[in-house]
Amino acid sequence: MLTEELIPSPLFEEAVAACADQPEVICLDGGIQGWKYLCLPQESYWLRSVEDIPEPTFGAANTSVSSWPVAINGGWVIQCDYGMPVGSNAAQVRYGEHYAGRAARLDGWIAWDPTGRAWLSGDDVDALRALLSRVKPGHLELPAVSQPTPQWSAAEHMNKVETLREAIANGTCFQGNLAIPFRASWLGGRHSSADLALFMRLRELSPAPYAAFWRQPGNAVYSGRSICSHSPECFLQGDGTALRSEPIKGTRRRIAGSDEAVISELLASHKDRAELAMIVDLVRNDLGRIAQVGSVQVAAQPSVMSLDYIHHTYYRVDAKPQSNTGIREWLAASFPPGSITGAPKIEVMNFIKKTR
Repeated sequence: MLTEELIPSPLFEEAVAACADQPEVICLDGGIQGWKYLCLPQESYWLRSVEDIPEPTFGAANTSVSSWPVAINGGWVIQCDYGMPVGSNAAQVRYGEHYAGRAARLDGWIAWDPTGRAWLSGDDVDALRALLSRVKPGHLELPAVSQPTPQWSAAEHMNKVETLREAIANGTCFQGNLAIPFRASWLGGRHSSADLALFMRLRELSPAPYAAFWRQPGNAVYSGRSICSHSPECFLQGDGTALRSEPIKGTRRRIAGSDEAVISELLASHKDRAELAMIVDLVRNDLGRIAQVGSVQVAAQPSVMSLDYIHHTYYRVDAKPQSNTGIREWLAASFPPGSITGAPKIEVMNFIKKTR
């Protein structure tokens, strides 16, 4: 039986702090003006490919909302690893992982609107009611984290950058995204809520419209892990009738009292506009694989996203999916996002793999 009730509002932070001992936790955080969700999955499993993703029945998506959707009403939460093997609509890139993501049924959840009001919703809310009974008002204590350290040195990173620059000069690729893995230890020893502490610290320092956390338990085959994301970007959102993507390229640090000048300089930058144009062209090509002919549309002008300490430029790309496609086909055509890989995508992914 579906439950949907307004509840005495615990703070999102208080509810998350009460999840320290839970084996599996999902948080979706839409930032300062966005909705927030907390789920304790009762049914979940590992993914090996897009073919393992459950096929949903779509409702109407609100594609005007630039943060986590404001009308989650059940279904599944899906997490895909960077190296997930993609399908027949794009070249396959495999990295030898035993698993490539996770799926969890959303049977019960707590939702907070931008004003802080909270709702308990779903078909199975017993675990969440038990959680709410343990929430301690004002209790936000989580362990401290040491200074994260990069997996390789600054000199090594510059060498990788120069190698990429040479590849661009040689025509191997047009642009690439070289991300650095960081590691951190927990002050005071191992703590069951260390992963949650990292998520809460990041969202405090840098609120983002697509922040997410997923503690994924291990089993006899796979080690447990936690996924912590603070993305400002909408990779893909929509339903069976409309899709949208908002690729980001172009960044400037915010300067107090100088937002207008900084944004004007960013919008006028030929280098940043060229990077953005290349990624938009890649996204348009990806969506074109599964879109109705002539339905892929790009906004006439770039938009600016202003977060607490940074400005980004992005374009909105809209498409109408073919009627015989669903989330598996959409991901097969467009995952991983061009803005976190480069162009041309498959060539850059193979190049990045060689530099790690």
